[in-house]
Amino acid sequence: GRPSWTAPFAPERQAHNHEFICQDAAVRIVRLRGSPRYNGQAGWVHSLRPGGLAVVQLPDVLGATNLELSCENLAPLERGQLVEVRGLVQVVELNGQVGTVINVSEVNSRYSYTVEFAGGDVKILKSTNLLPKSRLWD
Repeated sequence: GRPSWTAPFAPERQAHNHEFICQDAAVRIVRLRGSPRYNGQAGWVHSLRPGGLAVVQLPDVLGATNLELSCENLAPLERGQLVEVRGLVQVVELNGQVGTVINVSEVNSRYSYTVEFAGGDVKILKSTNLLPKSRLWD
């Protein structure tokens, strides 16, 4: 029979669908030609602009740089991304907690992230509740 495994998540294949991009969404920068040093960096969508553009803010440790990018250059976060929880209303004690994305799920162009915290707790969260952190952060 067929092997019982699934193919690795490949957000670049999904990048033509921009429905996952909204204000405050955590995103990853991909396929920049003019400033390739930003490829692979994660940030959050500060605002959306006409013409398919988004202003993405990088983490504070990287200078909190704001970049105006085409939505074509944004993808969902990857497994292994360090994130801080923010904006939760019902489970406020998780706000400010830092964890690592261990799984990425996509249903109808909406992404959810399974985040593991230092004590081993695991929660599934939306992109808008995650603030990407740099690995330089301690």
